[in-house]
Amino acid sequence: MTNKRTVKRAALYARVSTKGQEDNSSPERQIKAASDYCRKQGYTIVAEKCEVISGTFVLARSEFNALLEMAAEDKLDLIVVDIPDRLGRGDAIAKCELLADMNGCKIEYAKPGFDKTTTEGFVQHSAQQMVSGIERLNIARRTREGRREYAARGRVIQSTFRPYGYDFHNERDERGRKTLCKLVVIEQEAQVLHNIFTWYGIDGMSPSAIARRLTLAGMKSINGGPWSKSSVSYILRNKTYIGQWGYGKREIKSIDDYNKARKVSRNRTEEEGYIITVAVPAIIPLSLWNATQERLTRNRGTGGKPAIYPYLLRGRLKCAKCGGTMISECTKADGKVYLYYKCRNAMSDIFGAKKCNSKKVRAEELEPKVWAEIKKALEDEDRLFAGVEHQREDYKQARHMLLVEKAGIDVTIDNLKAKIERSRVAYLDGVSGLDNYKADKKRIDAEVEKERAKRAEVDEKLRELPSMTAEQEARLRQWRLDVLAGIDNATFEEERQYLEWLSVQVTYNPDTSETVVSGIFGELIPSNGP
Repeated sequence: MTNKRTVKRAALYARVSTKGQEDNSSPERQIKAASDYCRKQGYTIVAEKCEVISGTFVLARSEFNALLEMAAEDKLDLIVVDIPDRLGRGDAIAKCELLADMNGCKIEYAKPGFDKTTTEGFVQHSAQQMVSGIERLNIARRTREGRREYAARGRVIQSTFRPYGYDFHNERDERGRKTLCKLVVIEQEAQVLHNIFTWYGIDGMSPSAIARRLTLAGMKSINGGPWSKSSVSYILRNKTYIGQWGYGKREIKSIDDYNKARKVSRNRTEEEGYIITVAVPAIIPLSLWNATQERLTRNRGTGGKPAIYPYLLRGRLKCAKCGGTMISECTKADGKVYLYYKCRNAMSDIFGAKKCNSKKVRAEELEPKVWAEIKKALEDEDRLFAGVEHQREDYKQARHMLLVEKAGIDVTIDNLKAKIERSRVAYLDGVSGLDNYKADKKRIDAEVEKERAKRAEVDEKLRELPSMTAEQEARLRQWRLDVLAGIDNATFEEERQYLEWLSVQVTYNPDTSETVVSGIFGELIPSNGP
């Protein structure tokens, strides 16, 4: 009888960067090549995964992560890929191989390129990864530096989105190469901008009222749709309209994590010294701009205020119809105050339209119902701690993935430090000059700091993971008994604290009055509506 452990269990993995590649049947070819390789090697194929994602991202590959989980659970021994490039460039390949190794499996290639079982092949493979990764970083760096240099010379850097009121105008040489990019004024839109600044800065209209007026007048926004409060507010703060276009105003980062690949952005401040100002034709007179900014300054800080009335479910209530947040609202009549919850999307926009037609619900009707269900959950000890056990399992899995990510970052930092040491040795041996060593060290030190920042983010995620030790569970069991003993006499602040401890979230359907209460105790559905 064949020992099952002598037959290697393999998973096939294919990746393409774009939908266009997917439509070109590239995944099928990759899977076929990997499958043929497995048959020749006598492997048993236990899984097959394909995904469309940029090769830049590693941690965000959901299908690849699923295979890593299988490996961690001892359900496969190998991940087979067509060729190394299917995993990405060199640094991405190294990360994928590291993650596989840390989860107890290996990556093999149907067409490996180098025999890594030999010293020469391993060195060639590692060198290719390093060169490929460095080249990718150099391309990105040269692109950034080139754009900043162009901006410093007074050239506008064209992007996907033009500023309202302007269009991009490019000048090219006889060979078709771009020699200049500048902004030119669109007169019709410039008149709209004059109206916006005048209505706000002189006439005192609100951004919402301005947006409504423009839309009702048939004026199209920058994207061709109706105007919004946010688009008007952005225009009122944009210095481009007084002739000061800024390059580098927004910092955009690509984030690679286990949830998904995503981009985050933030507005840079002028104090950071990164923004480069380029002179462009002004549309708004400086006097009108100053009047507008003075009013914006006066109005700053008059936004939403903390609730002054006791809303037990504030920040924990969702609308079941649209998924929107249900916010608190109060009305006064005959000297009495009435507290409600209503869906944020049920509020009228600047044109009186609503995204959700749900009704509001009285707080005094909904809150006792939810509180009664929480009390039932506390009384059911088995159910409460079954939820705690489920949360503990989620915590273990999330912690494992974060520790894997952290280990990968540490390896990257060690490799970068090794590069600095190699550059130093080359300088001491007379192979390279001092200037080259200093340049290498400055560049690599910056990369190390970026990796350390990533590591700090992972550490922060680890600290924020909801976890419960045996000691905490014992305290929770005692806390449960203490709460039950005094729950009927709990103060509002104590009730809010109990909700926090139990991670309570509530979903309410205003049409059926169905209320779903969830937390570490699982999901509860009360039988009767309010």
